Amino acid sequence: MKKLLMTITLTLVSFLGASMARAADWQDGIHAAIQNNNFNQINIIAASHPEAQGAIALYLLEQSQTYKNNPELEVKIFKAATPFVGRLPAADVAAADEIIAGMLTLAADKNFQQRNPQEASAIFLNALVMSSQPNVVANDPTLHSEVLEAADDFVKENPADADKKLLEEVSLAEAGGAPSVTPNGTLNPSHD
Repeated sequence: MKKLLMTITLTLVSFLGASMARAADWQDGIHAAIQNNNFNQINIIAASHPEAQGAIALYLLEQSQTYKNNPELEVKIFKAATPFVGRLPAADVAAADEIIAGMLTLAADKNFQQRNPQEASAIFLNALVMSSQPNVVANDPTLHSEVLEAADDFVKENPADADKKLLEEVSLAEAGGAPSVTPNGTLNPSHD
C-alpha cells in the first residue's frame, strides 16, 4: 500500500512538474516573440499548446498592461490575445474583463485618440470581438454594449481613423449579428 501511494505521489509530482515546464516554455516563447516583434510566432506557440490557449489569452492581456509607455506595442499584444479569449476558463474571465474595460477606457480617451488613432481603432475592434465571446458575456453581460457604444462614438467622430474592419464590426453588432472575425483558434498571419 505504501509503495502504491509513493508511486501515485511521484507520478503526480512528475505530471505537475511537466505541466509547469510546458507553461514556462510557452511563456518564454511568447515573451521572446514580443521582444522580437514577431507576433506570428505567438500563433504558432498557441497552436502548439491548444490546452493552454485560455492561459495564453490571459497572459497576453496581462503583458499588454506592462507596456503603457508604448501604446503601439501595448495594442499589438492586446490584439494578439483576441483569438484565444473565448478559451478563457471561467476563473480567469473576470481578470480579462477588467483589462478589456481598462483598454476601452484608454481608447475612449480623446487625447489618446488624437495621439494614437490607429491604436484606438484597433482597441475598439478587438474589444468588440473579445466582449462578444460567450464566456465574457456570461461574466459581464453589459461589457459588449459598452464597447459597442464607445466604438460607435469613435467611428462617428473619427470616420477617417476607423479602419474597414471596425466599421464592419460596429455595423454588424448594431444589427445584432455575430462578429465576422473568428475569435477561436489561431490567426492566419497572412490575413492581416
